[in-house]
Amino acid sequence: MIGQLRALLGLFILAMPELYFELSKIRPSLGTAFEEEKVGRLYERFRPSDFSRQVLESATQNLSVLPVDNVGWRKLGEPYRLAQVRFDLGCR
Repeated sequence: MIGQLRALLGLFILAMPELYFELSKIRPSLGTAFEEEKVGRLYERFRPSDFSRQVLESATQNLSVLPVDNVGWRKLGEPYRLAQVRFDLGCR
């Protein structure tokens, strides 16, 4: 998926305004000693969500699909999957 952050964030705000509002509350804590605690408490309250279904599927009139060759796909919906990709790529 390729897109401008501003456009994707706008779609997210339209589709899930309550979640955006809750996430925006932790902004002042990012990069501080309180970040981990604040983020942890916030995520404990969240219900599972699906960006593709809840945001992208509700905005099909604002999206385009283009054919692309020689690319792969990996589902990264779980932390262990992201860790595996990082390991495969030689990232620390």
